[in-house]
Amino acid sequence: MKISLIGYRGTGKTTIGAKLAVRLHQRFIDADQLLQERAGRKISEIFATDGEAVFRQLEAKLIHELANSKKSFVLSTGGGVILRPENRAALQSAGPVVWLKATPRTICTRLRLDSATAHQRPALLAATQADQTPEDQMLYEVTTLLARREPLYRQTASIHVTTDDRDESQIVQEIRKKLADLKI
Repeated sequence: MKISLIGYRGTGKTTIGAKLAVRLHQRFIDADQLLQERAGRKISEIFATDGEAVFRQLEAKLIHELANSKKSFVLSTGGGVILRPENRAALQSAGPVVWLKATPRTICTRLRLDSATAHQRPALLAATQADQTPEDQMLYEVTTLLARREPLYRQTASIHVTTDDRDESQIVQEIRKKLADLKI
């Protein structure tokens, strides 16, 4: 069984994915972490030196490899994995795809509290106005990108789960119930 978690950064894919894998007695794979290990660089460094297009090529190659693997796992994907049609198709063909959702405000709060955000994750939109606070810039980025990506998350996912104001164990329990409903 292969279960993939998709959603914007800060929706809980890594945290929930690791806990779900334990509950299902499956291996957990964080696609971003694995990509960084293989590249020998952080994602933000790949973006800075090679650009987003090169990062997306590396990501697509990894997703294709994992989707075609014979092994079972729970996979936490990067937030932009759904931008390429071939990634969406590979994830769907591999098994159930769980979309973890949260409001822009919740995402921004989580990103501010995550020490990895500034060091590993690149800004995906340029600041719009010099007089904006960093918080306003982040909210603008999250809101703008979510508006673009939500249709792709919706199209790809077989299960939708909201993570705002919920305990991790509740989220994992809901995913397990929805997987059972799919007869997985």
